[in-house]
Amino acid sequence: MKFRTIAMIPARSGSKRVKNKNIRMLGNHPLLAYAIIAAQKSEIFSDIICSSDSLQYLGVAEYYGAKAIRRPYPISDELASDKQWVKHALEYMWKLGKVYDVYFILRPTNPFRTAGTICRAWESFKENQPCDSLRAVRVVSQHPNKMWRIAANDMGKERMQPLLSDKYQAYFDMPYQALDTIFVQTGALQIGWTDMVMNENTLSGDYIMPFYMPDGEDFDINTENDWKLAEAMYKVKTCSK
Repeated sequence: MKFRTIAMIPARSGSKRVKNKNIRMLGNHPLLAYAIIAAQKSEIFSDIICSSDSLQYLGVAEYYGAKAIRRPYPISDELASDKQWVKHALEYMWKLGKVYDVYFILRPTNPFRTAGTICRAWESFKENQPCDSLRAVRVVSQHPNKMWRIAANDMGKERMQPLLSDKYQAYFDMPYQALDTIFVQTGALQIGWTDMVMNENTLSGDYIMPFYMPDGEDFDINTENDWKLAEAMYKVKTCSK
């Protein structure tokens, strides 16, 4: 069966920690372009779209070959959920006569994700049905059993409470080797069925499968320090070719 797939690239403007990061130049291209290029090279998508509230960002996306979808202001602030803009984009394309079976979310902030990894995720998703969605994950660097909440007590003194409490076991005093392996989603890649979004109002469903990306490909740019590291990684990758 041939599935109709759509690559969806979110590029909201107004980043506070890295100004205009989605169109900031990383090597030879603006950051946004790397997601589009990887999607194109994978050759698995019926369409590639960019959802943004910025006409400037959308112009860049169109230049690199993506379909531009202007995101309405009410779903463009930093508190807007992925479900909102994904549903808006699918409805927009439906009005153009485009219907899809599967959506992919490819965030611009993961510039080292490759076409090969996108293809591998797609094959893994198809081979592991029944499954509602797939998310890229990695092992956490800071274990939640070592995390704390800090709040004032009745006397106004700061006191610590474990984030994950268990009256039978002080996990925060245990060595890392004795704790369960915990994963965090990376945001680098997400796949799901579009009918869940449109009919069940969920991106993930109940059965979510993990996807493990190669080291470095899930690197996420969120701060200026991340950007500097990304520039260094880009130079290393360029020199090694």
